[in-house]
Amino acid sequence: MINWVFNNVRDTLIPEICELCKKPYKEDHEQDCKKINELNIAAHDRFADFLEIILRKRYQARKVCKDNENRLEDRTKPDISIVVNGVQIYLDIGITWDLDKYYALKEQHYRDKKDQNGNPLKIIPIIIGKNLTIHQKSREFLEELRVNFETIQSHPDQSNPQRERQ
Repeated sequence: MINWVFNNVRDTLIPEICELCKKPYKEDHEQDCKKINELNIAAHDRFADFLEIILRKRYQARKVCKDNENRLEDRTKPDISIVVNGVQIYLDIGITWDLDKYYALKEQHYRDKKDQNGNPLKIIPIIIGKNLTIHQKSREFLEELRVNFETIQSHPDQSNPQRERQ
């Protein structure tokens, strides 16, 4: 009975054809669809812009990766650099369905990264769900920085963070 319910619900939620690319929608389509990836990148970049604006004055935030072009010398790709109590911290924003899995993947990826002098880099994953949830550790870190989540979630013009810069 549970399998029948799950399969029937799944069949109504997952379309046969992707509305964006018009190709058959298979199990790993979210990962392979170029159109979905374009939307994910756009959402990622808008959130990175918005977060940079929020953190700019208090933490000297600046973008270190723009349009997926890495400005650091190694292959790490954090998005924003901030300074907290004299310590440089990098934030790497990720958008996904599986918050815990992606957070763990990012932690593993950055675990042993060092700067040019051999000092460990402090890189914090900021993982956002496609349903606008925020990974608990990411939320806790941003709360330490006094980021107001109601402001983020109810910002009147999230699609255009450039307006705030004017």
